Amino acid sequence: MPITFTTLTAAQFRRRVPEMVSIYIRAMGYSSTISGARQSAWNTHSRYLGFHSVAAIEHPAGEEPNPKDPTQPIRGFIYGYRGGNGQWWNTQVKAALMVAGVPPSLRIQLLDNYTELTEIHVDPSWQGNNIGRRLLTIFADSLTSQRLLLSTPEVTSENNRAFHLYRRLGFTDVVRNMHFPGDPRPFAILGSRLPLGDNSSLI
Repeated sequence: MPITFTTLTAAQFRRRVPEMVSIYIRAMGYSSTISGARQSAWNTHSRYLGFHSVAAIEHPAGEEPNPKDPTQPIRGFIYGYRGGNGQWWNTQVKAALMVAGVPPSLRIQLLDNYTELTEIHVDPSWQGNNIGRRLLTIFADSLTSQRLLLSTPEVTSENNRAFHLYRRLGFTDVVRNMHFPGDPRPFAILGSRLPLGDNSSLI
């Protein structure tokens, strides 16, 4: 069956949150015990300023993709929203930049007028089919902010699909090897000017 990339309204996103959290847990290797907390957080995120989401929906040939139809499975998704003071991710990254010795003026510029790419995941059985790249480029093309920031787990020599994708699309380092509360793994914070491929400095 074909895959179609479809923008989800906030209400459609909330309807499919349980399915997307399941993909997230399997893609990240997390325990299913976090499902309830993640669903609650994502439902909250869907009400943030600038919320935007795109899903890769598998549907029968000859039928339109229908985000309301649970028989049309989601094979990958992305979402994010305008970043700002007081948000959990913003607070964590701001602290990491300070620890890394980034001057206050640069911290302010980096965390001004940006969209946080909160989650992007592809069902493990569907990875390697260019779904992640399509999700990210479609998502980014719709944004009006100056830059797009994201976090991704650190891996040796950046040797995984996520890092390869981000580097191909022009994402550069903001801060490396930071830790988020509740997760023992180090993360990289990456960013890109918008539109993707701009190739100019983040600030």
